[in-house]
Amino acid sequence: MDCQPNRGDTVSAHQALGLFDRPADDEPDIPLLYLAMPLSHLKDRGEREQVELLAHTVTRALDDASQKSTDPWRVSVHSPATWSAPWKRDGRTPEGIYRLNSKTLWEEADALIVIGHRGGSLGSGQELTWAGSLHLPMLYVHIARTPVSRQLHGASREHDLQVSAYNSPDELSDIVGRWLCSRRHIIADGPRRRRNRMLRFAELQTRLRYAWEALTPAARDHVVLATRIAPGRVVRLLDSPGALSQAATCEVSELAAALYVEIASLVGVPPLPDLRTEQRSALVNAATEFGWDTQETFALYDAARVELARGGIRRMPLASAYDWRVFRERIRNGR
Repeated sequence: MDCQPNRGDTVSAHQALGLFDRPADDEPDIPLLYLAMPLSHLKDRGEREQVELLAHTVTRALDDASQKSTDPWRVSVHSPATWSAPWKRDGRTPEGIYRLNSKTLWEEADALIVIGHRGGSLGSGQELTWAGSLHLPMLYVHIARTPVSRQLHGASREHDLQVSAYNSPDELSDIVGRWLCSRRHIIADGPRRRRNRMLRFAELQTRLRYAWEALTPAARDHVVLATRIAPGRVVRLLDSPGALSQAATCEVSELAAALYVEIASLVGVPPLPDLRTEQRSALVNAATEFGWDTQETFALYDAARVELARGGIRRMPLASAYDWRVFRERIRNGR
C-alpha cells in the first residue's frame, strides 16, 4: 500500500483546513481524526498563533498522506481549536464544550492526535483516556527536550499510542505522515467498527433509559446514592450508546444492578449458571467448618460458577463440605 506524501505539492492554508469539513450524512465511511492540543492556558496571542501553526502543520501532513498521496484516501478532522477555542467567544458553556468534544470522540472519531505544547493540558489528557478506552490509534507529538510524563510513556505499553519528539516543523510533518500511513488500514476501518460498537450497546442503553425514566424522583435519588454515580453522569450514560461504550465496567454494572436490568446477555456475554441450593448450603457448611472468611467463600462461589459454565466440574457434585475442600485445593494449585 503506497501512501507516501507528494512532497512537490504545496498545500495552501484553506486547502489543508478543508479537512475540517465534516462528512455529509450520506458519507458515513470517511474516517474522522480528532486533533487535540492545549488551549485554555495559552497566555497571549503569540502562543495561540504558535499552536495554530503547529495544528496547520499537522493538518497539512494529514492532507499530504491521505488525499494528496499517490494512493489517495479521504479523512476528515475535528479539532477543538477550530470548533470551540476559548478565544473565539462563541458563548458555549463549559458543559457544552465537554459534551461536544466527548460526543465527537466517543461516537465519531477513529484516531487521536495530540500536540503536546508545553506538556499538554488536562483536557488533552482526558481525551487520551477516552481514546485509550475505545482502543483508537493515538499519536502524541511534542517538541524535543520537552519533559513528557513517564505515565504517558507507560501507557504506550497497553494502548496503540506512539509518543514522538520533533525538532522542526518538517520533522513534525514527517512523523505525522508516517504515523498516518502506518495506521491507514486500522483508521480506514474505524467507521465500520464504530457502527458495530453502537449496535452492541444500543439495546442496553435503551433498556437502562426506560428503567430510569420509569422511576419516581425519590427512586432516582436512591439509585444515585446506591451507585455513587453523579446524576449528570447517569443521564449522560443513558443518553447514547456511545457514552455507554466508553464507560467503566463497574459504572455500567452498578447502574444496571440498581435499575434491575440484566446486562450480561445484552453485551454478548451469557450469564453464568448458578449453583443449586444444596451446593450453596454445602459451601456455607465448608466455610464454617474450615474457617474460610467471607472474601474467600465468595471467591470459591464465583470460581465454581465459572467452572460450571466451562463444563470443568463433572464428577464433583460440590454437595458436601469435603467436595468444596477438594475444589478449593484445585483452585489454589491452578488445576
